[in-house]
Amino acid sequence: MGQDQPIFRVRPVVASEGAELRAIRLHSLEGSPAAFGCAWATEIAYPDRVWRERAVPTPDRRMWSARRAKQWLGLVGAVREADARIQLVSRWVDPAWRRQGVAGTLIATGAELHLWVNADNLTARHCPKREGFHLTGVRLPLPPNAAVDGVEMRLADPAADARNDRLRPRAGRT
Repeated sequence: MGQDQPIFRVRPVVASEGAELRAIRLHSLEGSPAAFGCAWATEIAYPDRVWRERAVPTPDRRMWSARRAKQWLGLVGAVREADARIQLVSRWVDPAWRRQGVAGTLIATGAELHLWVNADNLTARHCPKREGFHLTGVRLPLPPNAAVDGVEMRLADPAADARNDRLRPRAGRT
């Protein structure tokens, strides 16, 4: 493994990963049942459609997974509450990967600042960009007008970059 390769990466869960989301969620509920407000017996009964829907990022809900190659090591979600605060949900890390920076990186990712801008309004993008926000590549209809597409912008977080640097192996180590 090269010096610049991270030990793991945090990626958004996407629509095509409903089956993977189901597997990691059920694994987490089975291994740590007291850690969650939902029960394994309830969630295993959900049809595939529910898992596909949960995997789709929306302006009010998003999931991230920590991965090493194709292995999912952990999970976190962020859900916008009725009062507009963001709640982190479904926080879980595989026991073999605990105390190795996975949970902290997932929490920092889920708590990152982001905003939505009308995709066609270049002027509206300018101020956030000047303040350190950058486009994430996510494009979704903006509620309440589904005819208007929005693009997501995320605030670059130097502290998160420093945390990610800690996750890189040092020269001579694997």
